[in-house]
Amino acid sequence: MAEAPPSEPVPEEEEGADEVRELEQHVRIQEKFRSAHGSILILGNNRELCRQMIANLAIDAVQEKSALQPADSDLILGTAEFKGGHLLNLIALSLEREFAPVIDFFAGSLLGFIFLIDGRSVDWGYQRYLRQVLREKTSLPAIIVFSYNEYLKKPLEVQTIRQRLGLRERDGLQLVSDFSVVNSRRIIFRLFETFYRPQARRDARTKTIQTTS
Repeated sequence: MAEAPPSEPVPEEEEGADEVRELEQHVRIQEKFRSAHGSILILGNNRELCRQMIANLAIDAVQEKSALQPADSDLILGTAEFKGGHLLNLIALSLEREFAPVIDFFAGSLLGFIFLIDGRSVDWGYQRYLRQVLREKTSLPAIIVFSYNEYLKKPLEVQTIRQRLGLRERDGLQLVSDFSVVNSRRIIFRLFETFYRPQARRDARTKTIQTTS
């Protein structure tokens, strides 16, 4: 049996060029992250679902280690671009990790939270506890995304999910069976609709009262 010819070594110039390209991409991603208009923190009980959502929206490669994250964290980072060139950072963290230090680290840029729940495995009591902790720590808007596979498991009724999670009337809840790009963007828009549009209406009513008084 003839021996396979030895593989040719990769020229040092090519290896160096690959390293430069990788470094340039890393720097570009970091610059976009810093120039974004704000950040959304995604807290999930399924790391792969979190990664999938960010990958759907990120304009560059998803980062899982970065100088822009706090020490001893396990974050998934990506930057999404929306209409008008507005950049928004997406930061995902497993619900198994302590998220209070992450909130403190990004406090100056956080715009809201997404609780991404894999409906196949839900610790309802723990989820209610986490929601309560978040309410006590911040008044930023949050939306709960309940993920299910419509071909394998019939989802619970919306009202049942709301009761088990202890949600208030104003708390947003969205059921998703397919994490497509379109659905991922809808989740972001729904987050802001849940909080900022009602807030804008309240502000408008206040201004009207002040004007007519």
